[in-house]
Amino acid sequence: MNESNFQSQEELADFVETHDTAELWEDMHDDTTRLRVRRRRQSAVRVPVTPDVLRDLRELARQRHVPLDQLLRDWVTQHLQQEKRAS
Repeated sequence: MNESNFQSQEELADFVETHDTAELWEDMHDDTTRLRVRRRRQSAVRVPVTPDVLRDLRELARQRHVPLDQLLRDWVTQHLQQEKRAS
């Protein structure tokens, strides 16, 4: 795989951020493959929740083996997409 497999640098960045690239290391060659990946800028949002809700969220994230912020980001993204499709 190389940069030419993607339509844009953003598409490449999306792929790298959402896939385990460990399997691809064998196919990459330091002397021929140069990747520039620009991470998308992210903004932090503070959402107050009760201690019980926070405890439950942390437990769910632990059960799914993902960081809490990733769990929340995925939920927000999924629900936003659902809302967009519904409207």
